[in-house]
Amino acid sequence: MKKTLYLLAILITMISITMSSCKKDSKENDAQDLTSVEESTIASETYFETFTDLSTLSAENDGLFGVSGSGFEIKNVAAAIGNSCAIIGISPQNNTWPKTLTVDFGDGCTYENVTRKGKVIAVFTDRFKNPQAKITVTFDNFYVNNHKIEGTKVITNKGKNEAGNYNFTVEVSKLKISTTGKAFSLSSLNNIEWKEGSETRTPGDDVFSITGTAEGTNSKGKAFSITIVKPLIKKVACKFIVAGSSAITSDSGTTYTLDFGSGQCDDKATVTVAGETKEITLHK
Repeated sequence: MKKTLYLLAILITMISITMSSCKKDSKENDAQDLTSVEESTIASETYFETFTDLSTLSAENDGLFGVSGSGFEIKNVAAAIGNSCAIIGISPQNNTWPKTLTVDFGDGCTYENVTRKGKVIAVFTDRFKNPQAKITVTFDNFYVNNHKIEGTKVITNKGKNEAGNYNFTVEVSKLKISTTGKAFSLSSLNNIEWKEGSETRTPGDDVFSITGTAEGTNSKGKAFSITIVKPLIKKVACKFIVAGSSAITSDSGTTYTLDFGSGQCDDKATVTVAGETKEITLHK
């Protein structure tokens, strides 16, 4: 009888340890998965930001590549991407292509509580709105707040779609975003539709829609994938994505739905997993 009780005690102890271990593993997996969700929101905002900056600079083409009677002219469009504290350079300053655009934020340029520093370098094969124009974007010691951005982005103008809107494919190769000793990486292939504001010179009325997929590795070394379920909507007048949703699947097989809302210009989104929804605050 004592032996039976002894064995039963051991069995109960083993079950308790196993359950405790499972709970611990589950919590660790949840934390790793949530890291993927958080970092994917940062990547989405960073992804959009570079594109909208270039479209703003290229508004009506003349905004960036104006030609005056005395030759090539760089017009005053810096305010749109950093309250005039960025220095914009174009080479060569003549009518030949390709052209290299350098946006230099120096040691720090703060606008609307976002600090940028370093350089964004974009090589244009043609004007931004011309069909088949290709823009290759790289970064030189470039930061958004405390996030360092590295990698290559290739934007290709695919002309207008059936709705009469400009369409661009955007391929991101080995985008790396790092901060304070940790980093995550991402590669993606997406389509961006310029839904509103393409025919005006005022960037504040621009609205973009993005679809596509991505995959990457979070800062804890865990793989994840992203599929845009409902097109993500970015209004240039708003700091964050205002609508749309993405499905983020971790290497553990858990899928999280990240919902940016229905159009409100705010810093809120929701994350849903296993029927439970939690509101989160977006940041850059």
